[in-house]
Amino acid sequence: MNNRMNISVESGLTLIELLTVIVLLGITLALGVPSFIQAMQNARTTSQANEMIGMLHLARAEAVKRGAPMSVRSTEANWGGDIQVVTEGGTVVRQASIVENATASASNEDGSVSSLTFRGSGFFDGKEATLTLVADNCSGNNRRTITVGRAGSITSAKLACP
Repeated sequence: MNNRMNISVESGLTLIELLTVIVLLGITLALGVPSFIQAMQNARTTSQANEMIGMLHLARAEAVKRGAPMSVRSTEANWGGDIQVVTEGGTVVRQASIVENATASASNEDGSVSSLTFRGSGFFDGKEATLTLVADNCSGNNRRTITVGRAGSITSAKLACP
């Protein structure tokens, strides 16, 4: 007589284990996706601000190099179109699509400004101006301000959304 027992070993997941994994995955995604979306929005706004700062630095450097005024302006009202660096005569030195999925505006203490101009000396031509970038559906600290001082200095700050 043979006393061997037939033992079968089955591997796999039970329904309760599978549901537990799905619930944990759902909780993780629910917590992670909003943070990821905000991080992407922050990266996009930072990139746009850095490109705008680059255009301002280019305008200032070209003004000094040429000894003539250079301006940064938008092709549309309220800084909504392409951003251009132009000579005093209107020749476009550089043009870029910077403001996408965002709203931009430029102003000084007197109100809205349509262009930011650097003199041949590198100094800013006008009162201190602030250019503001606000991402569409802005949340958190995704608003950027770029300030151009009278001496031509360019600084930026990260602010809370309005």
